[in-house]
Amino acid sequence: MPIKNKTKQTKTKVIMSQSHTEIVRNEIIPCVKESDWESPKAGEEHYSTNQLIAAYEAGIAKGISGMQKLVQEKFNANIDKTASDTGRLISKLQEYGVNPTSARLKVISWDQFEVLFILPEKEYLDEKFDFVYNFVGDLENSTREEFYSISFKFLPETEDTDIQKIMSDGFTLQHKSLVK
Repeated sequence: MPIKNKTKQTKTKVIMSQSHTEIVRNEIIPCVKESDWESPKAGEEHYSTNQLIAAYEAGIAKGISGMQKLVQEKFNANIDKTASDTGRLISKLQEYGVNPTSARLKVISWDQFEVLFILPEKEYLDEKFDFVYNFVGDLENSTREEFYSISFKFLPETEDTDIQKIMSDGFTLQHKSLVK
């Protein structure tokens, strides 16, 4: 009896040393045929425990991989959208004679973004700047989607403005149209 037990352990060890993908490819796929669409009868076991676990793990790995790819694709699309929305706001500001010196992007998550506009202090304090808040609110609301939101913030540029501190707060990327 001890020999059988030892053999069984060795066999299990060999199966466990295979990856879940290898087990699915080598032990499950060759056994599956189109006619296998029939449910097993009570008490019938078609696959070993290791095969079931391997199939489950392979499915999880494939699902996670697919989800990561979808999130990456959506993140890239969202980055493009932030550039477009920021460009729209820059154009509107310039229409009203407000000339931002910088627009910096902070990525909060793959679907949430903040843009910090740095403006000359005189333009920031000017009454003509008040129109911006209504426009910004409308822009933020009209572009909001299930997996995308952007918010805009404004900062007057003074002699104490420290770009390094702004960057350390996460506003690292600059909108190309304002890079000098």
